Formats: sequence, structure tokens, C-alpha cells
Amino acid sequence: MSEKTKKNIRLIYGIALSVLLIVTGILLMISCVSIYKLGARSFTVENISAEFDKICIPVYITLAAVVIGIVMQILIPEKKGKIKANADSKAAISRLEKRLDTSLCDKTALSLISKEKTLRVILKIALAVVCIAAATTALVYVLNPASFMLENYNECVIAACLWVLPCSFISIGFFIAYLYAERASYTRQLEHLKVAIASGAKKATVNASEDNRSEKKWQVGLVWGIRAAILIVAVFFIIEGISNGGMSDVLIKAINICTECIGLG
Repeated sequence: MSEKTKKNIRLIYGIALSVLLIVTGILLMISCVSIYKLGARSFTVENISAEFDKICIPVYITLAAVVIGIVMQILIPEKKGKIKANADSKAAISRLEKRLDTSLCDKTALSLISKEKTLRVILKIALAVVCIAAATTALVYVLNPASFMLENYNECVIAACLWVLPCSFISIGFFIAYLYAERASYTRQLEHLKVAIASGAKKATVNASEDNRSEKKWQVGLVWGIRAAILIVAVFFIIEGISNGGMSDVLIKAINICTECIGLG
């Protein structure tokens, strides 16, 4: 069995066990409330046994799932890998933003980075609104003396829990969702930031190459200009030598050298 298959099996088991535990917990709470509503001295062995018989199947299934999990740890042990350091997206973003040159980076990537920042601000505002609304709703009930005017103290507490706990669960659930959304936003912003930096570096390289090519063209033009100037000066002196008789003097001296000195004549 491959490691990937083992990992999928453990994942499916974890999800199934979580669902079973949640369902069993809810059924147990419903059973406790049902027993409580039977009247005075309701938590007797007979009442508890009767209510437990109603939920015994899911409870036994949950216990069996726990035993299966223990067996799975023995038969399909999880492969221990190297401990990886947790990547802090915020620190990485703060570090990479110092290398960001907005004048050279891709505008699309910069726009996506701005959208992620705006999204996180909206999420923070929504979280604040939900928490304030939930807290206000709970406080309105708790601070109202009429909410605790019932004769039975236990009924007052249960009624308060039924009013306050949903507000707490909503706040906690939204806060957990906010943490996941914020983490995903930072991850996306980090990817967009890498793309922006890469595009800026590429554009800077292209600009540097263009500058080098223009500098080489200027150097080549200077060399050819010097050569042309030397050629023009040479031609000018040749023409000047021919016009003032210098060429005839050189020719006569050459003839005399060849005929007198060498002895060809």
C-alpha cells in the first residue's frame, strides 16, 4: 500500500470519527435535557437507561470507531517526516515588499495585491460587526432582570444558555472562518508579490540589456568615426604631397638610391 493511499485512509477516518463524535455529543446533550424535563429527581438509573437505549447504536458505533483508530495506528502507522518550519506569510510579505519596485512591476500583480489588502480590511470590519452584534444581543438578555424572574433557577440558567450560547457560537465560528480567510489571503498575496518582483526583475534586466546595447552602439560609432577621421587626414596629406611636388622628390630619391647605392644602374 502506497503512502498516499494510507494518508487518504487516515484522512477519511478522521473526518468520519469527527462527525460521529459531534453527532454523539449532540445526542447525549438532547438526552440530558430530556431527562431533566421529566420532573423532580429525574436522573435515576431507570430514566438514564431508558434514554441511553435510544442512542445506544450511535454511541457503540463511535466507540467502535475509536477502537478502529487504535488498530489503524498499529497496522497503518503514520510515516514520520522531517519537521518543517512554519512559514510566516506576514514576515515573508514584509521582507519581500522591501524589494518591490512599483515602477517596474506588473500592474496586474500590484492590483491583485491591493485587492487582498482591501479584502482583509473588509473581513476585519465584518468580524467586528458580528462580534459586537452578538455581544450586544447576549448582554441585552443577561442584563435584563426580567430574564431571571422565573421561579425555577435551573430553568433560568437553561433559558440564558439557549440565548447566550448561540451568540457565542456565531462569534467563535465567524472568528475561525476569519482566521482561515486571512491566512488564505496572505498566501495569495505572497504569490502575487513573488510574481510582481519577478516581473520587475525581468523588466530591469531587459532595460539593462537595452542600455548595454545602446552603449555598445555608441562605442562602435566612435571607433568608426575615428577611423574615418584618420582616413580623411591621410587622403588630405597624400593630395597635399602630390600638389606641392613632394611625390616627385620622393620618386627621384628612390631612383637615386636604387641606381647609385644598390648599383642597379
